[in-house]
Amino acid sequence: MLHFDPTTTSGSAVASLFRVWCSLRDAGPGCRPEAAELAGAVEEMFADLGLDPAGPPAQAELPGRG
Repeated sequence: MLHFDPTTTSGSAVASLFRVWCSLRDAGPGCRPEAAELAGAVEEMFADLGLDPAGPPAQAELPGRG
């Protein structure tokens, strides 16, 4: 089970993404975020976490496992 802890760096990033989701949801048609805007927000969060959204999936693996 996942545990949300907004006091950690990753928890803060998730909280920020959730706030973006809420603002996009509230502005979107039918109270749903536009897919392109949400994808942009997720891409930005990955970049803020030091992940290259255009890079290989292995960059998110534990060292020695990718």
